[in-house]
Amino acid sequence: MSANVCKNTISNYRMHIKKLKLNHFRNHPGKTFEFTNGYNCFYGSNGAGKTNVLDALHFLSEGKSYFTRTDANAIEFDNSFALIEALLIQGDEDIKLKIGLERDGKKSLRRNGLAIKKLSDYIGMLPTIMITPGDIKLITGYAEERRRFMDRMISHTDNNYLKKLLEHNKLLEARNEMLRQFFKQRHTDMLALESIDVQLAPLIEDISERRSRFVIQLEEPLQELYAQLTGAKESISLSLSGAVEYGTGLSYLKQNHQTDLFAQRTTQGIHKDDLVIDINGHSVRSFGSQGQVKSVTIAMYLAAYKVLQQEAGKKPLLLLDDIFEKIDDERSSQLLELISSDDYGQIFITDTSLDRLKSKLKDVKADKKFFNIERSINSHLNE
Repeated sequence: MSANVCKNTISNYRMHIKKLKLNHFRNHPGKTFEFTNGYNCFYGSNGAGKTNVLDALHFLSEGKSYFTRTDANAIEFDNSFALIEALLIQGDEDIKLKIGLERDGKKSLRRNGLAIKKLSDYIGMLPTIMITPGDIKLITGYAEERRRFMDRMISHTDNNYLKKLLEHNKLLEARNEMLRQFFKQRHTDMLALESIDVQLAPLIEDISERRSRFVIQLEEPLQELYAQLTGAKESISLSLSGAVEYGTGLSYLKQNHQTDLFAQRTTQGIHKDDLVIDINGHSVRSFGSQGQVKSVTIAMYLAAYKVLQQEAGKKPLLLLDDIFEKIDDERSSQLLELISSDDYGQIFITDTSLDRLKSKLKDVKADKKFFNIERSINSHLNE
């Protein structure tokens, strides 16, 4: 059977989380959720822990929080550990995922009871797309946000990419430290610098090529989704600044030697890449209206969903955090119309209002389950 046939067959499966168990995770001391494979909606006041449930699902996907870089912040106050456990249904296979966090920074990752020692070997088993109100920083923030977006999305389906990125980052850190020592000691060892360059060059070329390919994959669904969300005839485009062609990585590094020695750091490279997003030829980051920024943000993440689905051969989880409070009725209606198609799999939504959730989802035909996050976990409504 060809790879394409395999991929198309797998994509018909509705991958979903059947059960989620939290112990001492953030403000959930001990709760168990049983989900429908359609829409799972969490309602309650701000601070009750709705978003924390989505963050637990993100932990299961990427082995880390969506909101903080420190695992210890995800452990309930006054406790030394946290556990996240889930039963994942993928086709006819039951998969048990378990993540353990300890206050001292230790983390364990398990799949069906077997330990996974490297995070790079874990990511990709449960692809997810999470959209939150703060995600407009993808458009309005620094280039680092857009690089992180590309790296996260590519890593879900390309394990080698993540390994190369980690290796690149380690070598880049070593190169920068070498440049600082040259300046401090007033002595330059060009042979040592070139030895690192030889190792860095192929990584730079491979990572740049993979990012460029991702941008190409992302652009077409982005254009379609943006048009559907806005009804606009505006032209949206993507490009990757700083792309490095194959065979040029070493010369690319060498041509910046003098600048790097003076600056005591690597001034050019893939760690400076940026994803450029234009509407009608003008930068959305610099000139986009508030409405354009919100629409582009949603379209970017949904376009990434399409790319992940195509690459992974299965439908990622879609996590939507408090978006109905932050976007207008027209955009939220257009969003729901988009995600209610069979192109999307299991969906998780949070909101402060049960009435608003039910109103927004009244025309959605899929199974729905509503959880009041402020009451006992058994207090839920099926529909």
